[in-house]
Amino acid sequence: MQLETLLQPPNKNKKPPHKFCVYYDEWTGELTQITNKPKQGAGSYILSSDDIAKKLMLGELSFTKYSVVDTSEGPKLLPKDNVIRLKKAENVLSLIDTVSFDIENDINIVFYVNDWKMEINFSQDTMFRMTGVRDHRKALLSSKNSGQFDFYLIKDNDPTFFIKHFNVDIVDLLSQGYLLYDLHDLRTICGLGDINILTKRVLKSYGIKYKKNYTGSDYHRRKTQRRVFRPIEVDSEFTTFSICPNNKGGSVIKSNFNDPKEYKIYKDITMYITDNDPTYYISKITLPFDKIGWGQEYFIDFELNQKQCLLLGEQYRNVTFKYEEEL
Repeated sequence: MQLETLLQPPNKNKKPPHKFCVYYDEWTGELTQITNKPKQGAGSYILSSDDIAKKLMLGELSFTKYSVVDTSEGPKLLPKDNVIRLKKAENVLSLIDTVSFDIENDINIVFYVNDWKMEINFSQDTMFRMTGVRDHRKALLSSKNSGQFDFYLIKDNDPTFFIKHFNVDIVDLLSQGYLLYDLHDLRTICGLGDINILTKRVLKSYGIKYKKNYTGSDYHRRKTQRRVFRPIEVDSEFTTFSICPNNKGGSVIKSNFNDPKEYKIYKDITMYITDNDPTYYISKITLPFDKIGWGQEYFIDFELNQKQCLLLGEQYRNVTFKYEEEL
C-alpha cells in the first residue's frame, strides 16, 4: 500500500494557497483592512498567503501589533517591533500648513515668537504606531534611517524669499524627541510670525504652530498631559465600574467584570477627580490592582457623584464608570 502511494503521480489539480489582500497606509505601514478579494478604491495593498493575514481577518490577532514593512524583497506583513523605518524623502518641496495647538502631526514645528526660538518635535503617537513603544529612548533606528530632514524657511508663503535652511539629523531628532533652535539672527529680516516652511516629506503629516512665549518644550507638555477624560455616566447599560454612595459618607467602586487583563488593566489605577471642566482639580484616588476585577468592591472615603468626571492614563481607554444609587 505504501509503495502504491509513493508511485502515484503528484496531484496537478492541487490549489495554490489563498492570498489575502492586506490594505495599509503607505506612509505609516498601518493596516487598514484585510479582504479575500481586491476592493476598488480601498487603497494600497499587498497579497499575502501568510497564516497571520488569515488570523488578522478573523479577529484572532490585533491589527495594532502588525504592519506592512518595506524590505529588500518588497513590502511584507510583519509583527511590529521597536525599529523605526522611514519612507524615502519626496523629490519635491511641500509647504507645511499652520495648525492649531490641539492638533498633533507626525512632525510638529513650534515658533515661540517673542523669544525667537523654534522647536521641532517628533510625535510620540506616531512613534507608538511605528514601533509599539512611546518612549523615544526605547526605539531603535534601522540602518536605512540615516540621513536628515530638510526644512527651508521662507517669508509669507513666498518660495522666492528664502531665509534659512536647516539640516535636522534624523537620529538626533528621533533619539531626543525634540530639538530647539535659536533664531535671534533673523531679527533684522522678519518676525517669526511671518515665516513659513518648505520640506521634502518623509512622514505623512507636518504642522506649524505659533506661540508667544517659550515656557517649556511642547514635546514634554503633550507627554505629561495625555489623559483620558471620563464622565461618571448615569444611563449606560454597562460600564466597567459602578460607583455607589457608602452609608459612611464615602463611595463604593465595584468592578463589573472578572479578569482585569481583558480591559488591559495590569496595575493600580490612579484617577484624578474633576468637575465637568478637566482643568478644575478636586482630588486624587488610587484603585489597588488586587481590588480590581472579579466583581470586587472597594471602599473610598471620598464621595463621588454623577456631576464629576475622572482623568485617567491613556492606557485606560476601555475603562468607563456609571453612578448608581445602590449596587
